[in-house]
Formats: sequence, structure tokens, C-alpha cells
Amino acid sequence: MKSNKIITSIIAVCIGTISIFQSCSDITEMQKDFLDRGETIYVGRIDSVKFRGGLNRVQMEGLLGYARSATRCVITWNDQALEYTIDEIQQGDTAKVLISDLQEGTYRFYVQTFDNEGNQSLKDEYYGYVYGEEYKLTQSPKFISEMKPDPSKMLLVWNNSENAILVQLNYENQEGKMISQILPGNIKETEITDWAKGGKIECITYTLPEENALDTIALEPHIQYFPTDVEYEVSKSTFKAAHLPTDIMGNSYGGRIEGIWDGILGSGEPNRYHSGDGEGIPHHITFDMGVYADLTRFRINGREGYHNWNPKHFQLWGIDSLEDAETTLPSTDPGWENEAKSKGWKLLIDAVNKDPEDNSFSFEAGKAKNVRYIRYRVLEVFGPPSTGTGAYGCVQELTFWADQLKSVE
Repeated sequence: MKSNKIITSIIAVCIGTISIFQSCSDITEMQKDFLDRGETIYVGRIDSVKFRGGLNRVQMEGLLGYARSATRCVITWNDQALEYTIDEIQQGDTAKVLISDLQEGTYRFYVQTFDNEGNQSLKDEYYGYVYGEEYKLTQSPKFISEMKPDPSKMLLVWNNSENAILVQLNYENQEGKMISQILPGNIKETEITDWAKGGKIECITYTLPEENALDTIALEPHIQYFPTDVEYEVSKSTFKAAHLPTDIMGNSYGGRIEGIWDGILGSGEPNRYHSGDGEGIPHHITFDMGVYADLTRFRINGREGYHNWNPKHFQLWGIDSLEDAETTLPSTDPGWENEAKSKGWKLLIDAVNKDPEDNSFSFEAGKAKNVRYIRYRVLEVFGPPSTGTGAYGCVQELTFWADQLKSVE
């Protein structure tokens, strides 16, 4: 029995050995085809490739650290191909290839490198976007949403444009020249001091379509115009009394002439002028605005609550200089107006208040130009009495607007 077991084991070992040799023979035959083909050599590829989108163009950029043996680079897309030597596209350790004259849209690019022996790298796939007119049409340009003029400057208020990185502001000044400023894309307000009424404004918005984009893209210019009709409230900070020989003092019953330009309405005694006993109606006062103004309109306020002595019928006279402008006749004299005109005073308005407290009037176009000094003359008040030596006069506030102001040198 023991000899039979030994014989059986020997037979099993032999069979196993024969199987192993047979398997090895089969593997060798399978590998032979591959071994006969020889060794495949791959060329190092351009690494970290990106396609930077631009206006009708893209730029490929990548690192050459792994492409030391490469001598050529081929870029393909659609049915087109570009081939360069590495020396042509190398900038330091970076490869850069600019591809121009492309239609707007998304592109799938393939990049592959080759060496002098014809060995090649794996072909890598990348995406890039080319921007064009369609992109421009979808963008929101910067423009001026509001213009706020005052005598010394114009305040421009801007809209918001999410992709704007710069805005070029071109505008016409008073000499008719175009002034240019480069402003940040997130600008909210701009102040300018020299601008022409009705003058042209051109805003060119520059956008960055993607992070690290190849181009900043200029949108179509947005055209606007400065207003032609502009009014400024004449600042009362430069007003002061200019007492002339036939003027009343205006400081009776707690009043003072300076009260009519202190900005305070109501019925406070020091916040208005008030005539004195016996000065009667008509009478007049004079003050200096401290600027030369082309006046357009004004507002006249009487004291509130108690209407007696508030102006009913009044005049405003104007002149640019007080040299030889003094009159000698009192307001009650019938010849007062003729003398005032002979001294250079211009009658700006002759008006009647319908409301005893608050009234507004416009000056006839071109009639109140280059006025510095104002002479207020009251002819009738809300009484009784409304005229004569027993009547008084008071005004709480005078406010003026102009479309042109020039400082006093």
C-alpha cells in the first residue's frame, strides 16, 4: 500500500511540472507579440495648460518643465491645426501660443508634443471660450444715472456694472474741448468742475469676461449730454447789506436786513427786516449777493401767522456795480423809477403777491443777467393800512435761483 501512494505522488508531481512548463510556454507566446514591437517612448507634455479667452482670440499657456525632450507642439481644434517649434513658443519656462481670428463660442482644443525622433506625448484635451459681439451685447455698460449741478461743480452719479473694471469718461468742457478721465469700474460718484451745458458725454466701459482673461473688452460707447437748462440756488453765504443814502435801515421792531437771507422762515423777529415808524410805504433796501448771477426765479416769504406788513405789490431792481448808482429821491417820490434807471438800475420784476406768506416768480428770460446788487422796493403791503406813513413793511426770506453764476474777483 505504501509503495502505491509513493507512485501516485510521483505521477502527480510530474503532471504538475508538465502543466507549469506548458503555462510558461503559453505566456511566452502571448508576450512575444508585444516584445517584438519594441519599447514605446512617450514625450513629456506641456503641463498646467490653460486657454485664456479674449476678443476673437485665445492664448494657450502652459509649463514646459516636463517637456524637456519635446521639440514641436501641435494644437488642433475642429478641422484646423497649428504647429510650432518649442523654441518659437517658449518664454522662459512657459509656452505661449496666440490663436487669432476665431469666431465667438466654446472651443475644444487638443495639445500634443513631439521630439525629433517622432515620439509623441499623450494628446490632452482642453476647453476655451472666445468672446465677441454677442458677449458685448449681453453686458451692462457704465452710464451716468443722475447729474447734480451746483455753481462750483457737477456731481455725476453712476449706475452699477458687475463686470466693469474700468470706465473711460470723455466729456465736453466750456471751451468745447473733450476732457478724458479713466475711472475704476466700481465708481459711484464723480465730481467735475468744467463742463458745457448741453455738452457731449461719452462713457466707454471695459469689462473682464473671465478671471485672467486675455483681453479687457471695450463695450460700445454710451452717449449722453449735459443738461441745457440748469438752475442753481444762489448761496446766501455771500449776501450782505449794501446800505445806500435813500434806503431804510430795516432794523426796527427787532428786525434786521440780514434776517431775509438767514434761511429761517416763520415769524421770528430777528429773522426778517422790519421798517420803522414814519418810514411808510413805499420804501426800499439794498443788498449785495456777492456773486454775478443770471437770475431765473425767486421766492419771497412773509412772516407767518400775522400777515400785516407782508409785501403785496413790490419790485426788484438789479445792477452789477454800485459805482455812481446812488439815488437821491425817496421811494415815495414819483420820479424815483426814472432816477433809478438813469443811474443804471434795471427793473427786474414788478409783481403782486396773491398769497400773504409764500409766493414764487420767474424773471423774464434774459432780463436779469449779470446781477450782483438787488434793490427791493415795496409799493403796497397787506394792511390796513397798505400804503402811506402809517404802514410798515417786512419780509421774512428772499431766495434766488440762477442758471449762471460768476464769482466776484
